[in-house]
Amino acid sequence: AIRHTRLIENERLRIAMDLHDDIGTSLSQISLAGSHARFKAKDSHSKASIQEMIDLAGNLSASLSETVWMLNPKNNDLESLIVFLSRISSELCRTANFRCRINAIPTSDDIPISREFRHHFVLSVKEAFNNALKHSRGSEAHLEIKIVQCKGKHLSITISDDGIGLDET
Repeated sequence: AIRHTRLIENERLRIAMDLHDDIGTSLSQISLAGSHARFKAKDSHSKASIQEMIDLAGNLSASLSETVWMLNPKNNDLESLIVFLSRISSELCRTANFRCRINAIPTSDDIPISREFRHHFVLSVKEAFNNALKHSRGSEAHLEIKIVQCKGKHLSITISDDGIGLDET
């Protein structure tokens, strides 16, 4: 069963990497062609539309890279998750023109985590970060990742910002 599971994981990863290479190359070509077209465009409406296409190609490329990371069984440990969350948080802040503060305590333990946990956890953290960046009206976001001791070890992630806060009602 373990061998079968590894074979499936390896095949998923191979397919994802092939797609990443093929589609990633095409998305890069679209971005380059779009940059050239934006430079040649005469009116601001055309330039804005072309920029939207360039941004979409970049977003798709980032999503594809994230999918490959998610499928890679080498990332089935907590340390890989911490590094990945730090990277995507930094990138989200950069594109939103926010300062990003990350306090991620490295773990010396080799704590295994499942692909499903990584997938759902990353989506949750990205959603929380996106909400802070879109709605806080702030200029700085903070990500804190730590292991806390409370009846065993627990992963604690805090996302905060310097924005307007929430209406308590």
